[in-house]
Amino acid sequence: MKVNINKFMFEIIEEDDGEHVWLEEDENGMTQAGVCYFFKEKIYIHKNLSYKMKKHVLAHELTHAFLFAHGLYDENINDEIICEFVANYHERITEIVKFYFKKGE
Repeated sequence: MKVNINKFMFEIIEEDDGEHVWLEEDENGMTQAGVCYFFKEKIYIHKNLSYKMKKHVLAHELTHAFLFAHGLYDENINDEIICEFVANYHERITEIVKFYFKKGE
């Protein structure tokens, strides 16, 4: 699925353990259930997550995409900026997550 975010067209992709996402700890003890690549305009989420976790991870990665698309990816962001951002965009992020999961029904 592709979603337009402030003139950027991000593609949401689900995949198994691989180059972009993995659930087994790597050599650094890290897992990566989701990732947002700004300049490639792609969001990857692990397809074997529970429904609840997948929704959370997608919302998290969409927030990264929204921050980037609105010029806030390389700033010293304080709590007032975050609060204003959430107030302005949480409904749209939630709308995208709901639409994404509705398409599979």
